[in-house]
Amino acid sequence: MDNIEVAAFRHARSQMQLGMLKFVSKWLSNTLAMGVIMQQRKHRIFNRCPRCHDWGEDRLHVLVCWDSRAKIIRRQYLDTLHQLLLQTSTHPDINSFIMEGVSQFFRQPHTREEERYEEHWKWEQQLIGWYNFLSGFIGKALVETQQDHFKALGLRNKGKQWASKIIAHNWHMMYKQWLGRNEVLHQKEFINSISGAALLDIEIEREYEIGCEDLPQTAHRWFNMTKQQLLEKSIDYKKGWLLIVRKLRESLNIADYSIFSSSRALRKWVGLNK
Repeated sequence: MDNIEVAAFRHARSQMQLGMLKFVSKWLSNTLAMGVIMQQRKHRIFNRCPRCHDWGEDRLHVLVCWDSRAKIIRRQYLDTLHQLLLQTSTHPDINSFIMEGVSQFFRQPHTREEERYEEHWKWEQQLIGWYNFLSGFIGKALVETQQDHFKALGLRNKGKQWASKIIAHNWHMMYKQWLGRNEVLHQKEFINSISGAALLDIEIEREYEIGCEDLPQTAHRWFNMTKQQLLEKSIDYKKGWLLIVRKLRESLNIADYSIFSSSRALRKWVGLNK
């Protein structure tokens, strides 16, 4: 942290509203409920991105997702970032360096920048990385270079306050990406797909094949329709069907082992853990 402008970071945090502050804290501590985290917590079976449906949704993916909605947010961010740099009298070299660095990161997030810079402030920020830049970590040397530029222009502006504005702008972009993916995530169809809709059908077929002979007579009515008719029912109906049949077998200690026996995420989704 010796090469990070911590004062600007702290100042940006101090200006955040409570909701935004909570988001930033969770983002930086990697505790937001994104795909890989929810899978690790056993709250989801799959870790897919709700926007592009790619696997392994983590913080980096939220920023660089190739879905068209995510691309629009990135384009808007780059446009407003450029405006901010111009409005705050940013040194032209710093302006170009930041815009090129962030743009390149969005295009190739997994490629480490190899260019060798003579200027210490460029080399230092390159070492810190552009993902970290977007997360609020700006190099001290870069901020000091901007402070020298303010002095050369005869301005009383402070480099740390300049950096604080950029950090806040970056965090708002990240928040927009997060809200955008949440809007898609909370659509019922996608929630069902990542929670285990395909596995639900497989389990229903298995339970149906086992039959109802070992169940109480009152439960036989759940097997009156054909298997195909059952599978064509809504997700909610099928979840309810499996809940009733599976819970009965478990209460009688006659349930076979399946993924719905061991997966906490699937059991919670269907209602077996209640």
